[in-house]
Amino acid sequence: ARRLKGGTNPLLLFCMHWLGRGRRSKINSTMRGFGKSDPKKGSGVASIVKDPFFDTSKEAGRDDSKNHDAATEREKMINIHNRVRPQRGVNIFAEPLDVNDGFVTPSYPKTAAAIEFIDSSLADNFIFASLSSKERRLLIDAMSEQSVPPGTVIIQQGDIGDFFYVVESGHVSFTVDGNHVGACTRGASFGELALLYNCPRAATCLANSNCHLWKVDQRTFRHMLANNTANQQKDIQDVLRKVPFLSELESATLSKISDALTTVTFPKGERVINKGDVGEVFYILREGDVKVHDIGYGE
Repeated sequence: ARRLKGGTNPLLLFCMHWLGRGRRSKINSTMRGFGKSDPKKGSGVASIVKDPFFDTSKEAGRDDSKNHDAATEREKMINIHNRVRPQRGVNIFAEPLDVNDGFVTPSYPKTAAAIEFIDSSLADNFIFASLSSKERRLLIDAMSEQSVPPGTVIIQQGDIGDFFYVVESGHVSFTVDGNHVGACTRGASFGELALLYNCPRAATCLANSNCHLWKVDQRTFRHMLANNTANQQKDIQDVLRKVPFLSELESATLSKISDALTTVTFPKGERVINKGDVGEVFYILREGDVKVHDIGYGE
């Protein structure tokens, strides 16, 4: 086995799925032999085989459901990124953003427990699926507290709202045209589309009990992303230039490749690639250690 050194655990990888047609055809031809694509698919959806959980201990591999869950979440993350990626460079906002207006992203103090709670609440929300850990932490820092008594209308259907909420405690019900359509409690979130669009609220959100909420507004969210996108792209391209067969590519080509990358974090012990699987995802190690074994599952 070989050990590839790239930093400290947990393992952090960039991954890029391969397409047989479209705007990445030039990238594929440049890197022919390093990945495979199926032109019949053309769907832009990465296919990842759910591998057995990897560990060197005797207990490893016994909990197949845990491994399948981890692989499934990884697949969801990559697929979500691929669905969102074509929208980059397209103005989906109702109003243009002036990044030079002197706006400073606010930061509100929070306990470690509050930070961990908000982070876990954001993890399964598709709006934040493509955010880096640094961007997600900036978003968490920018969220402020709000406590509301029972009977408070947090969001009114039809209003143009710009806040996104995470429920730390309490019970919130949702109604559309006066009809009850759902409810949520601790750990849930709502109003996320307000971070992207200046559109009317689709439902009324009512506090049924004393509620403790965390919230962030659209302007803060958009400025936070705008101020970090350029730095993030530079960091990614710096990593790409350290990959031997990419190092001589022009900046424009590297920019296209970086746009096709998704950042994926693997916990220690999780298998990344299984021998014999059809390769449709190309990985670049950014941080962590990887053990490469010339054996297949079950051998």
